[in-house]
Amino acid sequence: MKILRRCAERLARGRASNALQIAEGNSQMGGIREFQYVPCLTIDVLLENQPKPDLIKMDVEGAEALVLSGASSMLDSVRPIFYVEVATANRTQVEKLMNSRDYKIFSSIGARVDGISEPNVFFVPSERVLQFAQKAETLKNKLKQE
Repeated sequence: MKILRRCAERLARGRASNALQIAEGNSQMGGIREFQYVPCLTIDVLLENQPKPDLIKMDVEGAEALVLSGASSMLDSVRPIFYVEVATANRTQVEKLMNSRDYKIFSSIGARVDGISEPNVFFVPSERVLQFAQKAETLKNKLKQE
């Protein structure tokens, strides 16, 4: 019964309750309750056996820089758009990493920005910026009409 109540509390909060210890999670998790060992693969390892993605959504509870550090081939060769929830503590490191790979930052509503100023952002490869901006504008116009 205690396990069911704990699961129900987690669902009611709508927040993550798991994180990598090295990434420290976030302050809303309530600390470490138990350890579980799980296999982890880098994005580049997944790329070896999966189709090349056009978009990657990441919400990894503070492990953004760690995950992106295992995505060199993805960032350099495939160059998908990333939609990432970036923890405040990691913003500078993630921004530097993505800038070094020639990715540009867009807000969650598709506006070009100079830095990460909100939790959820798009990272768009420089060669796809014009296409992305046009699609974002088209979507905004459609939403205004509704």
